[in-house]
Amino acid sequence: PAEKDLELAEKLYEARDLEAAGAIFRRVYSSGASSPLRARASYGLGRIAAQQKNLDLSREWFERTLELNPEPFERAWTLVYLARLSRAARDPESAIRHYQAALAVEGASDAARKAARSELAQVSAQLQPPPAP
Repeated sequence: PAEKDLELAEKLYEARDLEAAGAIFRRVYSSGASSPLRARASYGLGRIAAQQKNLDLSREWFERTLELNPEPFERAWTLVYLARLSRAARDPESAIRHYQAALAVEGASDAARKAARSELAQVSAQLQPPPAP
């Protein structure tokens, strides 16, 4: 049942019905489901909080996701989101650490790797000192 609930919640999230998706993600997270399924639910809740511009809550959910030993897809994307939140908080060193950790996840999706590589390059370029006049 938790697997089907997560599939439905993802469809609702994609349709931008964040309230309905969030209710299902919360139900799965609070259930007796396995850690990877609860990690998927907390990952969904982190994305919803980010969509709603609640960055502190988003960070909390993503940190919980990592504590639940998520599958590689969720682990890599969670690290990318945490890097993005670090960038928003003007903490480039933390962002770099999260991007590097995302790139180190074995079994990460190509899309997560591409996002991490591209965004890591942006942050690294911003940290370079300006050329001397």
